[in-house]
Amino acid sequence: MYREKLDLMLGSAATAFGTSGAALQWWGQLGSLLLVGLNVILACAGLYLIWLRIRRARLELERVSRDR
Repeated sequence: MYREKLDLMLGSAATAFGTSGAALQWWGQLGSLLLVGLNVILACAGLYLIWLRIRRARLELERVSRDR
């Protein structure tokens, strides 16, 4: 259970930091295009981690329902 929560927290944090950083740099024109790109990649990676965790949970639920 701890590992599952850690996966979701890590994915959420990466998504939050990536999107907030990209938004601040875009709106404030504080960063270069490279930094904006890195923040977008970080946000996408966080979303991917969350998607993987949801997919794993669904597969576990299917396996449990088949075993019953």
